[in-house]
Amino acid sequence: MLKLDSVSIKITDRKEKEESIKMTKYDFTTIPNRLEHNSVKWQEIKENPHKLPLWVADMDFLALPEIKQSIHDYADYGVYGYAYVEDSLIESVQNWEKINISMNFLKKV
Repeated sequence: MLKLDSVSIKITDRKEKEESIKMTKYDFTTIPNRLEHNSVKWQEIKENPHKLPLWVADMDFLALPEIKQSIHDYADYGVYGYAYVEDSLIESVQNWEKINISMNFLKKV
């Protein structure tokens, strides 16, 4: 399900749960020019314009403003030492994988 005035994505997991996510505030219509930005995907097109770059999962839309802001905020902190992953993040990924792809993994210490 896709609308041009607002993007609506229909997600169905293996357990047949459905939910609709509306992302009306995001721009998925602006296509950035990636030919001069070290994109492996688009370098192939530059070398051979008859190829279709469908072999790589590379997004052709701008990063969401929240992601860009988060990266700027982290960079502004100015310290780039080794960080640890919080348990809440690992638990979130574990839960998502268990629900969506029936996979379990253990956290390594």
